[in-house]
Amino acid sequence: MADASFKQEFLETHNAYRAKHGAQPLTYNSELNAAAQKWADHLLQIGSMKHSKTEDSEMKDGENIFNMWSSAPLKLTGKEAVESWYNEIKDYNWSRPGYSGSTGHFTQVVWKESTELGVGLATDGNKVFVVGQYRPAGNKNMPGYFEKNVLPQGKGWLSVSSYMKMRRELEVQLMHINTGSKTARGTVSLQTSGKHSAFITTNTMADASFKREFLETHNAYRAKHGAQPLTYNSELNAAAQKWADHLLQTGSNEHSKSGENIFNMSSSAPLKLTGKEAVESWYNEIEKYNWSRPGFSGSTGHFTQVVWKESTELGVGLATDGKKVFVVGQYRPPGNMTMPGYFEKNVLPQGSKTAKGTVSLQTSGKHSAFITTNTMADASFKREFLETHNAYRAKHGAQPLTYNSELNAAAQKWADHLLQIGSMKHRKTEDSKMKDGENISEMSSSAPLKLTGKKTVESWYNEIKDYNWSRPGYSGNTGHFTQVVWKESTELGVGLATDGKKVFVVGQYRPAGNKNMPGYFEKNVLPQAGREAGGTDNTSNETAGVSPRKICTLL
Repeated sequence: MADASFKQEFLETHNAYRAKHGAQPLTYNSELNAAAQKWADHLLQIGSMKHSKTEDSEMKDGENIFNMWSSAPLKLTGKEAVESWYNEIKDYNWSRPGYSGSTGHFTQVVWKESTELGVGLATDGNKVFVVGQYRPAGNKNMPGYFEKNVLPQGKGWLSVSSYMKMRRELEVQLMHINTGSKTARGTVSLQTSGKHSAFITTNTMADASFKREFLETHNAYRAKHGAQPLTYNSELNAAAQKWADHLLQTGSNEHSKSGENIFNMSSSAPLKLTGKEAVESWYNEIEKYNWSRPGFSGSTGHFTQVVWKESTELGVGLATDGKKVFVVGQYRPPGNMTMPGYFEKNVLPQGSKTAKGTVSLQTSGKHSAFITTNTMADASFKREFLETHNAYRAKHGAQPLTYNSELNAAAQKWADHLLQIGSMKHRKTEDSKMKDGENISEMSSSAPLKLTGKKTVESWYNEIKDYNWSRPGYSGNTGHFTQVVWKESTELGVGLATDGKKVFVVGQYRPAGNKNMPGYFEKNVLPQAGREAGGTDNTSNETAGVSPRKICTLL
């Protein structure tokens, strides 16, 4: 696979070329790295070149592939593949921007809206495959997308709407000009074509100060309502910015998706907006919220999204022409879910504790009820849960896992659901789009339970004693073990929910393990170093007075 030196060069070469074309630098995404590596391994195995989308119709990311063969041993750096892709620039038709099979690698490398990157490398010494994956994907062949995303070196271009308008109304061809494309938005350039000229202003995006205030204001309000702080997600930032630009262009106030707040302001005088105003205006809807009948209302939906407890990640976009401004906030997981009990659990009154496990008295008319929130995995549990996974994985030649905030939120949400319904089932049974792997454990006791992060993982791993090393593959009584040590999984999420006498623990894994295709178990479930295949592990997970139950991992 790609080592640290290769990955560094691969990223730096991308960003050097992107800077020439006014595009922001890319950053690595661990999920994309894992997916790109998996596909590179597959290409080496089958010995041919094809895109992953040909076998996965739901693949949404962009992809570049590089292949080289030599009779002599190959030593490839991270620079060659990117250079070969970028060199297609010589064939790009700047007078008719758009997709072409002979320039698609180049246009993906410099595509302005792409923000994240993954890389995979596979070689047998004489043949090498390099896979680059990009998010959001480039090469979107819709009107105006290439003009906006593939900028010439050191040249400015018309905005999409102005370009298309001039094409239609003036029937002239856009020509290169002598002002530079800027990485930061908000520049003004003069573009000429024949006798016609026009000043084009690009939309200002949220600067560092705005973004910091926007995030801090959210988290100050969330703390009042017992909700954990949000963190920025680069994919959400890119999507929110794109939608803010669209709103400024169309002058409308429509939503692009669930989990979204929009703020709009106009003035005859030049506007200077901070990151605080938009969030304050959303939060001030609290005055209209009906605490005696929790639920969604169009007049309070911005407030409830701001403080929604299960949301963990945030994106922001800002677009303005100086007199009008649009701010878009996007949230993951989205809030305002109108299922029974969701508002009671996610929109807490001021003064609620941030940690779960508090009890509050809610009243409505003559009726009152004690509402107990479910305890979530604390820092100590999470640390042990992760360390125990990685200790076992090291025995089987698998890289350590790292926590993913989205997986943590999803695992916690499912653990809460299982406690609520009091039964064991996988999330995929209710969400057909679920792609991540999942282990679940349940424990019940007549005495109060105190579970550590170690015990759960041990119980899953102890299924090793039943694994048939002579016939590798999936089995319902060893699926927890094989998911724990699955080599291609790189990210982890954990959720814990308990009422004191019953506890559910959910582990979620990305990419998912237990892929029951030919050769996958041989490659991903390796025997312990120094042991013959077929060795056993005699560790017991019995606990006095406690009865554990488990169901098989998600295929």
